[in-house]
Amino acid sequence: MTEKMSEEDTLFEEAFDLIIRLQEEPENPVVHNLIARWRARHAMHETVWKQAMEIHGMAGMAIQSRHPIQVSKSAISRRTFVMGGTAFASLAAVAVVAPQVMRQLKADYLTTTAEMRHIALEDGTRIVLGPKSAIRSAMTTSERRVDLLQGMAFFDVAQENDIRPFLATADDLQVAGFGTAFDLSHDDNTRRIAVNHGFVQVNVAGSSDTETLSAGHWLALDESQHIARGLVDASQIATWRNGMLVAERERVATVVSHIARWQSGRVVIASAELGAQEISGVYDLNKPLEAMKAVVHPLGGRVRTLSPWLTILSTV
Repeated sequence: MTEKMSEEDTLFEEAFDLIIRLQEEPENPVVHNLIARWRARHAMHETVWKQAMEIHGMAGMAIQSRHPIQVSKSAISRRTFVMGGTAFASLAAVAVVAPQVMRQLKADYLTTTAEMRHIALEDGTRIVLGPKSAIRSAMTTSERRVDLLQGMAFFDVAQENDIRPFLATADDLQVAGFGTAFDLSHDDNTRRIAVNHGFVQVNVAGSSDTETLSAGHWLALDESQHIARGLVDASQIATWRNGMLVAERERVATVVSHIARWQSGRVVIASAELGAQEISGVYDLNKPLEAMKAVVHPLGGRVRTLSPWLTILSTV
């Protein structure tokens, strides 16, 4: 991503934040004053404001062109969104404000669109951090811990003695292991672990139940705490590092969330039914738009790019 694009992305984040505030408090003179001052800062601010308002309007029309579907906030993921009806304002509030602010405050390492970062921890553990992802690490004399705040990461864990275990988390999913390698992701409110080699112990925070996964085994935990399990060839795990995504019994919304990390701007799924369908397949991440089309076209969906900052997937 270019420096100019990054600057424009930041301005769009701010513009959508102001649009949300205006929707929530349309009669508040303070909000109107904030918007006027923001637009007056620079000609680029005014240009971005007009484009953001246009995108907002187009998204609303695209969403309302189908029968409304009520979607709770708990069903809205951080980067790829399943929504319907007039839920756009609530969606944008979660999508724009929370993830950007929270990950910047908490993260030790961040990546942008289509960027992968190789990280070496002081214990010898190596991490490949996927695009639009964030982690926080803590190395103490008694514990090695990495929290995946957003996105995806591949961990090649250094072997140490039992005195200092390695722990990786994705929200409430906790993964512990020694001398192992595994893929961990957190997208569309789904946490997923897949073991490349060795074995790990997995449990959900607050639960005393622990499950052991060995090479090729995967486990996924969705927002309703439903657990899915499966077995794949270990060579298919974390293929995103080489530009390919292998999906195995994953929801459309989750797969699109992964692909969207290689696509600039926002990706919106305007159909709850489409996002909830389960698929398997192999997708080229170097061509994210084509990959998203390959995901939804067999299901009667279509992909529309309304601007460089907004792509909508729908059934109309």
